[in-house]
Order: sequence, then C-alpha cells, then structure tokens
Amino acid sequence: MKIAFVSQELYPDSGGAGIVAWQNARGLSKVGYDVTIYTKARHKDDYARIQQSLGADVAVKEMLCAPKVWPLIYYLSGQWGQYDRILLNDVPALVMAGLFMPEHLLRKSVVFLHSVPERTVGRNFAHADDAGFLSYEPCVLRVLKHAAHILSCSEFITEQYIQHFSMLKTKIRTHYAGVDIGTKSLVKRAHHDRQISKLLTVSRFERGKGFDAKYDVFKALIDRGHDHYRWVIVGDGAYRKEFEARVMADGLQDYVQIIGAVPRDQLSDYYADADIFWLLPEYEEAFGLVYLEAQMHGLPCLGYNRFGIKEAIQNEQTGFLVDESVACYALLAENKWRGIAAETCRQFAGMFDIDVQIETLDGILKA
Repeated sequence: MKIAFVSQELYPDSGGAGIVAWQNARGLSKVGYDVTIYTKARHKDDYARIQQSLGADVAVKEMLCAPKVWPLIYYLSGQWGQYDRILLNDVPALVMAGLFMPEHLLRKSVVFLHSVPERTVGRNFAHADDAGFLSYEPCVLRVLKHAAHILSCSEFITEQYIQHFSMLKTKIRTHYAGVDIGTKSLVKRAHHDRQISKLLTVSRFERGKGFDAKYDVFKALIDRGHDHYRWVIVGDGAYRKEFEARVMADGLQDYVQIIGAVPRDQLSDYYADADIFWLLPEYEEAFGLVYLEAQMHGLPCLGYNRFGIKEAIQNEQTGFLVDESVACYALLAENKWRGIAAETCRQFAGMFDIDVQIETLDGILKA
C-alpha cells in the first residue's frame, strides 16, 4: 500500500507530533508500506539526518513555507491522487487538506489528533504566518467530516472532541503512540545501592513544562537535609539560561545537572542511570509518551493527576499521580518511589510498544 504522511513537524527538530510521525513512518515501512513523508523545508544537513534516521525505504519530500500562501504551496508539493492513504499528522496538514483537497482525497485520509480542540480548531492563520485572515475551524471540520478514520492520541483527547463535536462520536477512536527507544529491552534501572538518588527530566526547556514548580520542591528537599538527591535535566530551550541563573544564585549547581539536547538514540543512557522520572507540565498534555519511555526503562514516574498524563502512569503501581506539585515533596522525602518495582513499570509500558501500535494501525489503514 502506498501512503503519504503529511507532517510539518518531524523528529529530530520537533515535539511529540513529530516523534509520532517519525515512529509511524519507520514502523509502517518495516511492515511493507511504501511510505513518503511530506514535511516543511529544512537545511540540507537536517534533511540528511532525517533521511538517515528513517532509513532508505522512507522517502522524504519537502514542502516550502511562505507567508500567507503556505497551505497552497503545501498542497502543490504532492501528487496526492497516487496514494492509497493520506495520513494527516498535525494542524498545518489539516489546514492544507481542508482548504484544497477534494472530497475523494479526503475520504482516503487518516487524521491524527495530538491536542485539545481549542489548540486544533481554535486558532487562525496568524499563529503560523501573521496573515490572520482565516480561521482554522472550517478547514479542520471539513477534513474531520470526510476523513476515513480519526485517531486521537488518548482517551482524554477522544472525550474532548466528542464533547465539542458530537458528530465524531462514532468516528473517532483512541490510538496510542508507541514507545520506541531502540535499546529499551536491554536497559535496566540503576541499583539503589549507591549513595545518591537521581531524578530525571527529559523535556523541552520551557517555563510551561513546570520547571519552577519542580525546582521549588527540589530546593526544599536539599535545604531540609535530603541531599542525596541529584536532578538531571535533558533538554534545551528558551528558559534554560534563566533557570541556570536561578540554580547558580541558590548555590545548587552541584545538585542540578543540565545536559542540554541529546539525540534520541542516546536517551537510554540517561534513563538507565536514573532512579525516578518526574515532569509536571502546566499545559493540557494530550498524553505522556515520555513517562512511558521512562517506565520502559524501569523508572517510576511522578506526574500530575490530570489530562492525558493520567493514562500514562498507573498510580501507586508504576509511579505517583499528584494533584499539586507540593505533594511530590513527601513522596521524595520518604523515598516512596523505592516501593515501585522496575518490572511492573516495564510491563505497563510494554502495552504501548511501537510494534503493537503499528500492528493496530496496519489494521486501520487496510479497513
């Protein structure tokens, strides 16, 4: 089967939607699909990295981006009629399809939803190119009406769309993103016989990812004598410098280690060396793939008891779901995470293994 995967975002220079596109493209190619990815234009070196990571069997084609007319340029980038299925992975892909694809092409499409309705249909073109003359909503709704399948990344997102658009009740279904770390089955959690305990965060370095809330908890732990903890942060972003300055001002540079951005195929080294994973984002997180990646390596997780995160952690079985960040203090001060079995974490995360999800997606595409 010949498929086009349209995703402006694409790993390694993107967020969760881009990782999902990359994983699905690789996975579908491995089970025999003829896959072409359409993604935004990048520097030629970035294209080389993307092509190498996907493998020679996945074709990568660029879509040029220009102010105000980018949806038309995206549409003209492909000969869409040649594909058996057209996979629309993010909002720009939906806008392009909603504006320009005829209905017979939309009926071959499969939509992936990665965010709440307000962040998908509640935006206008000013978000992308400062044009500000057209709402996304009619474009997206046209695609949702005619698409062959609509897949949301969590039960939370499925429920949100049904609440907003009752017409989707019999059409939308939850399809979780898979966990694909490469060496996941070979990695074991660090032993507890060392004198320090490592907290790990893997995330874009944004204020909205809850770094201040975690820092307040971490500083309280150190100030009150729980100085066996170390916090390792893997990721980069606009908030990094300000956060580093705060760490330095408080004299905690020996306790907080900021690694920066790390290639995805090297993340396993950091998961393997950690004892517990925590991330407390302020956003309405659609799911929590990073928590599953940590659990695949046997790490218990700390996350908020809200939104899609609740589906990625089994409370008191593979980690702890908290209502407020301050609740993390007692869990860490009392070392509650030590009671979580690494094998239980791995078994739960294994339910989301990429091979299982690709098998399910294969059935959907052939339906």
